Amino acid sequence: QRTQHQQCMKLLTRRSKLNLDKSKRYLLACSGGPDSMALFGMLLKEKYDFEVAFVNYKTRENSNYEQKLVEEYANEHGIKCYVLEKKCSFAGNFENNARKIRYKFFFDIVKKQKNIDGILVVHNADDSIETYIIQNRRKVLTDKYGLTFSTKMREINIYRPLLRYEKNFLELYCVKNSIPYSIDATNFDEKYLRNSIRSRIVSKL
Repeated sequence: QRTQHQQCMKLLTRRSKLNLDKSKRYLLACSGGPDSMALFGMLLKEKYDFEVAFVNYKTRENSNYEQKLVEEYANEHGIKCYVLEKKCSFAGNFENNARKIRYKFFFDIVKKQKNIDGILVVHNADDSIETYIIQNRRKVLTDKYGLTFSTKMREINIYRPLLRYEKNFLELYCVKNSIPYSIDATNFDEKYLRNSIRSRIVSKL
């Protein structure tokens, strides 16, 4: 317990600073989880120009609470928040279908607003390791394993500013800075490959 406490203190004293261009305007893809809420807090603290987008798939009991959490935090800090409520079926590949829904929503916002320079997604260091393991298992040949800081989709920039932070740091960051967040129980469902890798491999590294 003492070792765990020392590790926590070391994480909390680490300096958190985003490597983003302050002359640009961003759209934060926010789920209400600790990763996206930590980034929300960092963006506010460092005075970035940004708006927020939240998707409610109406598939979980907790999704309405998460929507309210994000909307209230955005309103509290004067940040515009876009919300899409769209039922996503579990038939077929739910994760892929949900991804298509949310990215279409994000792209539509960026195209309509015209003054948004990129979308911020909250993949962290753990996510990058999980991606590498999946790529390795599937024998994927790529120029770079894991996740990259920036990519482009439909000519729109996608940024991942949290890749140098571990997931446990982001949750501790929220606690230390009194930032509200919600835990998605489906993240522990090992029927999804990424969740299984996270639980059985990454958590032990």
